[in-house]
Amino acid sequence: MKKTAVVLLTILMLFSLLKGALRENVVKADGQPIWSMFRYNAQNTGQCPYSTLNNGGGLKWKFNVNGGSAPVIGSDGTIYIGSGFLYALNPDGTLKWKYQGDSPGGFSAPAIGYDGTIYAVEYPFFYALNPDGTLKWKYQIDVRIFCPIIAPDGTIYFQTMPGSSMLDAYLYALNADGSLKWKYRTGGWASYSDLTPSIGQDGTIYVGGVELNESQYNISYLYAIKSNGTLKWKYQVDSGIWAPAAISSDGTIYVGSWDGYFYAINNNGTLKWKKNFYYRLLACPAIGSDGTIYVGSDFLYALDPDGNEKWKFKGVDTGFCSPIISLEGTIYSMDHSCILYAINADGTLKWKYKRGGNLVYNALAIGSDGTIYVLSNDIHALNGPCSQFFNILASAGPGGSISPSGSLTAKYGENKTFVITPNHGYKIKDIKVNGSSQFFSFLPVISPYTYTLNNVSSDLTIEVTFELDEKLSLDVVPPVVSIFSPLNGTRVDTSTIKIKGKATDNVGVVSVWVGATKADLAPDGAFEVAVEVVEGANNLKVIAYDAAGNKSETTITIIYEKKICTITASATFGGSISPSGNITVNYGDSKTFTITPNSGYKISSVKVDGVSKGAIFSYTFTDITSDHTITATFEKEITQIVIILHIGNPNFTVNGSPRSLDSPPIIKNGRTLLPIRAVVEALGGTIEWIPATKGVTVRLGSTYIGMQIGNPTAVVNGNVLYIDSSNLNVVPEIINSRTMLPLRFVAESLGCDVQWDGTTKTITITYPKP
Repeated sequence: MKKTAVVLLTILMLFSLLKGALRENVVKADGQPIWSMFRYNAQNTGQCPYSTLNNGGGLKWKFNVNGGSAPVIGSDGTIYIGSGFLYALNPDGTLKWKYQGDSPGGFSAPAIGYDGTIYAVEYPFFYALNPDGTLKWKYQIDVRIFCPIIAPDGTIYFQTMPGSSMLDAYLYALNADGSLKWKYRTGGWASYSDLTPSIGQDGTIYVGGVELNESQYNISYLYAIKSNGTLKWKYQVDSGIWAPAAISSDGTIYVGSWDGYFYAINNNGTLKWKKNFYYRLLACPAIGSDGTIYVGSDFLYALDPDGNEKWKFKGVDTGFCSPIISLEGTIYSMDHSCILYAINADGTLKWKYKRGGNLVYNALAIGSDGTIYVLSNDIHALNGPCSQFFNILASAGPGGSISPSGSLTAKYGENKTFVITPNHGYKIKDIKVNGSSQFFSFLPVISPYTYTLNNVSSDLTIEVTFELDEKLSLDVVPPVVSIFSPLNGTRVDTSTIKIKGKATDNVGVVSVWVGATKADLAPDGAFEVAVEVVEGANNLKVIAYDAAGNKSETTITIIYEKKICTITASATFGGSISPSGNITVNYGDSKTFTITPNSGYKISSVKVDGVSKGAIFSYTFTDITSDHTITATFEKEITQIVIILHIGNPNFTVNGSPRSLDSPPIIKNGRTLLPIRAVVEALGGTIEWIPATKGVTVRLGSTYIGMQIGNPTAVVNGNVLYIDSSNLNVVPEIINSRTMLPLRFVAESLGCDVQWDGTTKTITITYPKP
């Protein structure tokens, strides 16, 4: 009976230990949903473990759902979308099933339980459906319900709108069988349609709400509710919370408010910092794996954990929706023009996709194969090269030309440049794009003139008209061009050179071109322009135009002779570098070297020009302008870790290297106890202390061990085991403020061989077992 009680206690202890780890939900386990809730995890971070490196934003398929809410994805790849129906789509975009609710209001964003149950809301019911689309149960609440979120223990949390009173909104907690667990009055609400709770790793639930003060004014709060339904704390914000909070791995809660303030709040309810964006915050922030916070406001902002701006990204329109983040750190977000942007971690644009349809603030999800799902009136599945192209029709009237002309195509987001050239005696009258005049008072009448269609996102027409200028038609004298440097026939050893000169004319020079490059003109006609040359002789045409369209042309010859640089590559015993020896490369070129260790060896260091670059397998020199050296060194690879400890001695060795413990190993109840963190970390594992349960978790490779102070059982990879079945007094203990664990049980559970020498009181641990 005693053993049974201990086992049951241990199972409960394990569950409490796993709650925090499962809630983070950064790595998907087998059988879990791919994208179980609208911000991927219960912390609403938007960070997922799926790579999109090979996704160029090309359309894979789309399916009309007549608008809707954020998609979620089951473990088998089924996509669920709430709209007039609850839709279930196969991964290829075909309909699997659709479920019609009992009212015409339409479904909000669903969520998926760990057992595959789909939870969806359509006023006034909360539905639980089986994966085949049949009803499991439903729960009636006669007010509007926001998107649900699911805790690791299966509890379903959601917030409601107020009922008969504007201060009568609640946070509900339902059991997995549809029965009410508890509800907590949040006082009121001021929120957008996808406001959902957030759950911290300790089980605390965070929601926004409103209360009345003594003067009957609305006061907005962020509430922290314990998992038993009681208030932990509340923090007053300056204006209503209109989007869910996101919670970082250190427990910091990030949330925005209507008046533009963005808050970082400690998990004890105190303010860490706040920042004013001067623009209403209607989107949930995202948190990257490196701690960067991404905030959708007038721009998409990237902040460091201290609230300092790292960069900001401007879209076509102001206002960004809730971003999500892929494994490699690509950020996906949409602006109010419904363009989806793929943004690199440094804030530069990777690609963009014009979705169309209506704005949905939380409309994105990522599949395990890197497919990006974007919701509008249709659900768009993107995974492949960008395939959107648009038609441009370019034409010119009498008196000049436009180049290129005729029927053209442009890729979505591309900039298309045209050269407009009036004939002699003519000037540009107007430029029309899609029939709308682009004429400005500063529009030149010169030849040639460049005009660019920026960010092409639809079919366009561009039409140029010209008119005769009698004054200009009388001028037939061309400009005079003088080249100051470089002189004709100059030899250079770089591919970029600057042409300097001056152009003069009786009525004024309006443009100078060197090849296809337009020069910037000073008021006196002086110009300087950088051009690229190729190896050998380059005949560069310099053309000057005056206002009447007269031109003069001169040619200079520049001879480009590439400079040769040498890279000396070498390797020590134990491996090779390729290529090796003295390698010659052209000035400005790149060269890659590959480092390969022999069997039984590993790379120790790669030094470039005497500076270590670490144990890397390849190195590329770019834009080479001088000689270099690269040296690879190798060392024998250690296939086993041998740790030697002594009873009563805090010093120990790892493969002969000295280390130390916080406290020496001791023998108690016939077993060795010690503070085991240093030993586990020497094996390459991790250890975590959980104060709330006095629990300890140990991880090494695929092995997980859960233990608790004073408990004679442990959980190893889900199995409940006695630490020492012959002696139930062998338990984890706290001795002299140090957590002491049974060494042999932990080491052998991790796959180590443990040997004891009673004469010298020495323990030898070998990993892996010989």
